[in-house]
Amino acid sequence: MQWQNESTFESWYRAVLRAFRAFSIWGLLIAVPIEVPASDMLSPAAYARISKLQNVLETGDHNQSRTLAEATLAENYIGSYEKAITLQILSQTKAAQGDYLAAARVLEEALSLNAFDKILARSTRYNLAHLYVVAGDLDAGLVLLKAWFEEAEKPSSAAFMLLAQVNAQLAEYAKALPPAISAVRLSKRPREDWYHFVSVLHYEVGDVASMAAILRTMVTYWPQQGRYWDRLAWAYESLEEPAEARAVLEMAKKQGVLIEEKQLLRLVQLYLHEGLPDRAARVVRQGLDDRIIDGTSENWKLLAEALVAAENQNAAALALEHAVDLTAGSALRVRLAQMYLGKERWRDVVRVAETGLQKIECDRIGELSFALGIAQFHLGNNEEARDAFVHAALEQKTKRGAEQWLDLLLQHINRTS
Repeated sequence: MQWQNESTFESWYRAVLRAFRAFSIWGLLIAVPIEVPASDMLSPAAYARISKLQNVLETGDHNQSRTLAEATLAENYIGSYEKAITLQILSQTKAAQGDYLAAARVLEEALSLNAFDKILARSTRYNLAHLYVVAGDLDAGLVLLKAWFEEAEKPSSAAFMLLAQVNAQLAEYAKALPPAISAVRLSKRPREDWYHFVSVLHYEVGDVASMAAILRTMVTYWPQQGRYWDRLAWAYESLEEPAEARAVLEMAKKQGVLIEEKQLLRLVQLYLHEGLPDRAARVVRQGLDDRIIDGTSENWKLLAEALVAAENQNAAALALEHAVDLTAGSALRVRLAQMYLGKERWRDVVRVAETGLQKIECDRIGELSFALGIAQFHLGNNEEARDAFVHAALEQKTKRGAEQWLDLLLQHINRTS
């Protein structure tokens, strides 16, 4: 059995992936603070200039910070270390103003001076990779990021997630998975958006079993998020494990997060698929009573079908009465009439059939007339039965049966006259 809204589910996952692609990865940056170098590394004048630049940067006055940095760089007396630090500050200022590509180029110039120690140079290369990614040059950013990982001693969870997202933006989902999983594993606290991202990547590479595994963890961490229970049930159904899917939705219902019509109807379909129509009927009935499930003809019909399967014919007939009242067509009315025929509720058959035949849009005249004729015959209304069978005999679908009943009716009249 396939979920009725599988396309909706897939659209949702695609939307999540698009959101991650559009997300400003700048938020993942482990910003390396630009510390004012120790005075023994710079002359007192240089130290004062860098301190002033840093102080202005921290105030958030990016225009002033940019002006001061550019003025310092225009001087001929600054050394390579001061110049590199100043370029770093200018890069951060340009990035804060949204000019990421220019910020990347300035930071690249700072690195080219070879003035930083090993640790600061490595951190700066990471930030450079990040800037290229945010600027939209994913290929350049990825090259730099891979090089950074080769020399990084202990990459952070954010660094792994950055690598994963860059690969995802390049539609390299299989390559995005390992670093994304590492990011989740290394994170000090469970991050919902990261877990979410990993589940999307598993879906993209077609690994539904792994997607189910991480969703199981997600419903443990965030049990009030109904959509995760929903996706987990979908995953189990895709893995052809309907019993597991049903158990997931039952647990979600107990948690009080199965609150949407489509979710309840999924559970109903699973109950029917698993041969549990009584449970299916209870869910539909409760959903209708709570007004979570819309009282449409289709949903009342679903309740009737569940009740029929549960061998509760009387309740099924009442549900089908609701469905019939809400639809213009005659197909359900025919089913209701046939249901009453089976229960030998002749007067109900007459009521249902005559009401349907009086409608201008009636498109099942033969079947309703045929049912009406049988009911009238058993009620002893021979003239009414004959008229109904005559009308039924005019329709190809009921012609043969109606003619047989007409013969039977004539024989009955002859015997009793």
